[in-house]
Amino acid sequence: MVILFYSLYQILQQMRSDTALLTVEEGGSPMRNPSTATEDARLASLISLDDILKQVKDTMRQASVNSLTKSKKNAILASLDELTEQMPSLLDIDHPCAQRQIADARNVVQVILLFNN
Repeated sequence: MVILFYSLYQILQQMRSDTALLTVEEGGSPMRNPSTATEDARLASLISLDDILKQVKDTMRQASVNSLTKSKKNAILASLDELTEQMPSLLDIDHPCAQRQIADARNVVQVILLFNN
């Protein structure tokens, strides 16, 4: 997923660069093709979503360790709560995906922790 978002970002940057270069080659002044606020907000949201999903995956990996202390178990569940607190950095369109992944991870972690007692 990270590669996809990074590739999308690179393509967007290359398209902007190509437009400015073509304008200069045609004898014109360098035309700036400024990114719109919408594009920037969407890209920032996707990057934040990707970060949240990576942290969810890492949290689930930590929970799968067989010997966890009670404090470590609580810390793992608290880290999922912290991910929920990061959601304001997402656009509304990305909230359902993040909420679903965090909720699924919480359920899986709770089951793992239940059976590791």
